[in-house]
Amino acid sequence: MSKPSWHWEKIRKVVAPVAKRWREGRSLALTQLAEPARPFLTAVLAMEEKVPLAIVLPGVREQEYFYSDLETWLSRLCPDEFELLFFPEEESALVEGALHDPQLEAERWATLLALGSSKKTPIVLASELAWRQPLPAPDKLRSGRREVRRGERLDLEEFLAELADEGYEIE
Repeated sequence: MSKPSWHWEKIRKVVAPVAKRWREGRSLALTQLAEPARPFLTAVLAMEEKVPLAIVLPGVREQEYFYSDLETWLSRLCPDEFELLFFPEEESALVEGALHDPQLEAERWATLLALGSSKKTPIVLASELAWRQPLPAPDKLRSGRREVRRGERLDLEEFLAELADEGYEIE
């Protein structure tokens, strides 16, 4: 798909110093840029460079807003080129004594697995807490995966026992 026609060269001149710094391997902090402009700049950088990105935001609310805005910009500037991934934080880490949430862990794992299997360039958005939380070992990711296909016959008791072993509660 061709780049949008609206003043593209002007935008590239403004973005060039930021892109140069980024290409030099330095991380970017966009704190001096107006908040609504950050997803746009990220989309432009992604479109220019076409490399995987990890974006770390202060909290979940900022992560959600940034995700929504970036998704909008990417769909307008370069649809179908990027896979936008939301990396959730483990909520039990916030509350001492909280129960582990297997559904949330499954979402985290799904994001990690998508990084290695996507045909599109991935962009991962994480909160600071999610970024700092430990990840499961890669071998645990691979061994913990269980595919269930339509039409497959399962021993229900055995399958429920597998889920319980992984921390799910039967209700």
